[in-house]
Amino acid sequence: MLNPAHAETATLTFPFDEPPETGTVREVAPGILWTRIPLPFRLDHVNIYLIEDGDGWAVLDTGIADQPTRDVWDALAAGPLKGRRLTRLIVTHFHPDHIGLAGWLCEKHGLELLTSQTCYLGCINISLSPNALEAEPYQKFYLKHGMPAD
Repeated sequence: MLNPAHAETATLTFPFDEPPETGTVREVAPGILWTRIPLPFRLDHVNIYLIEDGDGWAVLDTGIADQPTRDVWDALAAGPLKGRRLTRLIVTHFHPDHIGLAGWLCEKHGLELLTSQTCYLGCINISLSPNALEAEPYQKFYLKHGMPAD
């Protein structure tokens, strides 16, 4: 927690003036690329990182499972990733903007999925109980955070 005595001097410093545009990447360190994939919510993007991995790129997180996100991945593979293959998928946690497209990416590119057991089991639980997310507490939470009602 921020100490109120230091609140006046606390600032965020961003290394770049602008984020990468959709379908582009920015090198943030040698061998590490940053891209942003749009989301149809109030939080309008997810940060994705690509880590140099031998002759290809390890992917960190995915975006949601929808056609616009698949289109961005296809554009990245055809353009800024310079024709280098995707090697593996690392998922940080089970929010749909981080793991939502994991199945498609793994199947399309033959990727190994790496994630925590908690993330994996959480996804299995949700997928086996698809109506659970229709419960009122979930609906209120998602509506509050900008997800459309439909």
